[in-house]
Amino acid sequence: MIEILRASDEHFTKFGQVYLVGDNSRNIVRAFHVHKVLWDWFFVSHGSAKFALVDGRRQAPTFNETNTFILSDRKPQLLVIAPGFYHGWMSLEDDTQMISTASEVYNREDKGLISLTRESLKIFENLSEELSYDIEFEKCGGLVIRSGNEAGGGFLDTVQFEEMGIKVELADNKQLKEIEPYIYSKACAGATFCRDEGQVNPINLTIGFALAAQKNGAELLTGKEVEEIEVIGEDGLKKIKRAFLDDGTEIVTKEVLC
Repeated sequence: MIEILRASDEHFTKFGQVYLVGDNSRNIVRAFHVHKVLWDWFFVSHGSAKFALVDGRRQAPTFNETNTFILSDRKPQLLVIAPGFYHGWMSLEDDTQMISTASEVYNREDKGLISLTRESLKIFENLSEELSYDIEFEKCGGLVIRSGNEAGGGFLDTVQFEEMGIKVELADNKQLKEIEPYIYSKACAGATFCRDEGQVNPINLTIGFALAAQKNGAELLTGKEVEEIEVIGEDGLKKIKRAFLDDGTEIVTKEVLC
């Protein structure tokens, strides 16, 4: 048995809804969005995933700072995401599943999230050219599944997304099975499907960012092993303070990526 979340936890505010998100293959990227009020609690129940958070709270001392976390079923952890943090994640293994608990019921009227999704699609589509390195971006589409009691919600999503310039299709049960043959579709009323969503090669993406950072003055240390990382902050909101390498080097900078 694994305990995920308690009402008595210090970071718990209130319960809105809980849902399961699954990726059949590795390297699926879902990013980025932010909530003004809603708290998220993420728990990877199968496989593993890498999460990226950017502090979007303009008055915070950590504004615009980035942190990354890896969650897996081999080392169960709960990632707490407060309002104001832009966040996204990428599956690192096939058949990765995440249990997501939210403090509020999902608000379909939040067009800010849709606008951010649109801009993210534009960034990844042209990122290989911008980085001068092929990140192997491939449009493979993205599904949002609807259960029987949510059947009408797909139409609302389609209208909302297309108003913001993102083409989304409605798929009935039969079409859903054609798009994703391995899905258990009996409990599904249908889905919304965006053909523009895609995935990248995470290794190429990392190399591309590293080379671009080097061009902008960042120092890359290769062939080094990180033996210890010192972090500060509370659970779910930690950041790297400094890192210690195997040759005794101590790195203390504003941004440390290991």
